[in-house]
Amino acid sequence: EDDEYLYIITPMACEWGTLADFIAWGDSNNLMDPELSRQIFIKVLRILDYLLGFGINHHDLSPDNFLFLSPKNLVVFDLALSVRMPVDPSTANRALIRPQGNFGTHAWMCPEVCCSIRFADRKLTRTLSFSPQVFLNRLYDGHGMDLWATAVLLYNLLTNRGLYRTPELTDCLFHFFVFGEALASPVLNETAIEVLEEVDFHAGQDLRYQRLRVLIDDMARAHLNLSPEARKLLG
Repeated sequence: EDDEYLYIITPMACEWGTLADFIAWGDSNNLMDPELSRQIFIKVLRILDYLLGFGINHHDLSPDNFLFLSPKNLVVFDLALSVRMPVDPSTANRALIRPQGNFGTHAWMCPEVCCSIRFADRKLTRTLSFSPQVFLNRLYDGHGMDLWATAVLLYNLLTNRGLYRTPELTDCLFHFFVFGEALASPVLNETAIEVLEEVDFHAGQDLRYQRLRVLIDDMARAHLNLSPEARKLLG
């Protein structure tokens, strides 16, 4: 790094590609062997632990940002959005980070970072007992943000699917499977049922909601193949 530029040197990995290339997106008949998923996930966690050791919040962990240097050597790259995690001088432990903006890849982003710019759900805003500005300005844990992304990545490995498009209540997939806990529990709670009722209400007049309902049902059936251990981990 000099007065004008920050130089980032990375190895070439054209032959083996990224972790995103390794996932058979949308192919429910070509699921990865669970043991291979476990091995890759352990490698990802070791990389995350390495970043934590240097106090680095990657801030954009996704399958596109993991490279195979060889079939067994997985590395992370693209730290252009990374943030140095502050340290509390009184405890020497990592401290929370001020909102940096919702930059990154939304499909792997945690909700507290995505919503640091806007409070998307107007219905929820009216029910809060405090000002939405409190939510807008909330601090976040950098390591927790990266750990959230790795959990979504594990879901990708096990299902060949994305879990949601953006971690907001306006995203029905996030609202149903994450906020409504339909991913972790086979028994639907009141929140998850309300999401389905809203989708069904609009499906009669909107083709997009008809497709969304088919997608939700398809994903829910795919989740039946997840082991109890995977459900517990993702929940």
